[in-house]
Amino acid sequence: MKTLLAGLTILSLLAFGTIAFSHGPGGGHMMGPGYGGRMMEDCPGPANRLDPADQKFLDETTDLRKEFHNKRFEYAEAVRKPGTDPDTIKKLEKELDELGDRIHEKSPGTHRGYGHRW
Repeated sequence: MKTLLAGLTILSLLAFGTIAFSHGPGGGHMMGPGYGGRMMEDCPGPANRLDPADQKFLDETTDLRKEFHNKRFEYAEAVRKPGTDPDTIKKLEKELDELGDRIHEKSPGTHRGYGHRW
């Protein structure tokens, strides 16, 4: 019985070792070194290209998106500081909503990938 148990244990360890070794350093699931970044740049398929409508949207809203980003930072700093006036926070929230609405109005008709707040 002990010999059988020892044999099964060794066989199991060999099987698991073989499986782990066959996957290599990245684990075999595209999550190791090289995942993302350059790997996607070399892809000749449509994964790297934007739809023309999406590209147009991004080009047209560059300044609005920068302004939205800066306003979000300003809002986060205002909320973080303990002595900030609540009216200031409400004003910033309103400005963020208005900017978000302006950006959303320019989004492609399908609204694919562009939620109200990215």
